[in-house]
Amino acid sequence: MSTSETITYKIGKCPCGKGSVVKTVVSQDNPWSSADVSNHIECSRCCSEWDLNHSGDRLTLRSSTIPSQKASKTRMEATHDLDTYIRDLTAKYFEGQNFKTKKAEHEYLIQLGIATGSYRTYLQDRKRSPMHRVGYPRKNEAFVNQLVATYGDKIQYQTLLTAVADADTAYLAASAKIVRHDVKP
Repeated sequence: MSTSETITYKIGKCPCGKGSVVKTVVSQDNPWSSADVSNHIECSRCCSEWDLNHSGDRLTLRSSTIPSQKASKTRMEATHDLDTYIRDLTAKYFEGQNFKTKKAEHEYLIQLGIATGSYRTYLQDRKRSPMHRVGYPRKNEAFVNQLVATYGDKIQYQTLLTAVADADTAYLAASAKIVRHDVKP
């Protein structure tokens, strides 16, 4: 039968100053168990408005993260649209290539600078995906520019690049406005 010891102590004040941030340590009386450490806010108002990080030293105002979360979603969508466009162009490019072996495919992707990893990893990836889905074409800007010039539309590409840049700027601006509060004793 196991017993445990629980120690709770205040590590700081909550943002409104009426409550506190508390650390709880539960340790078992056996040598093979580790202590369970948790932090929480003991203030009904702040508990509903703030998130406490895992280490218990910083609080984040939940409502201030909403614009950043929306901007992050927009950023991911813009990046996805750009990646999809480039992958479609890459598929057209590789349709015209004739590789005798998968080893030759892998070597060509490495030479282009759009693939990393071992040949074994490449084979595993190729089992699940066609060649144009393996690797990261955006790593080689000259290759992408060649794809756009040969198979794509420069205006559409520039529009997608601008959307990604704008989304990045909006995300950084929104992230800078997140309200954080350091937990101080």
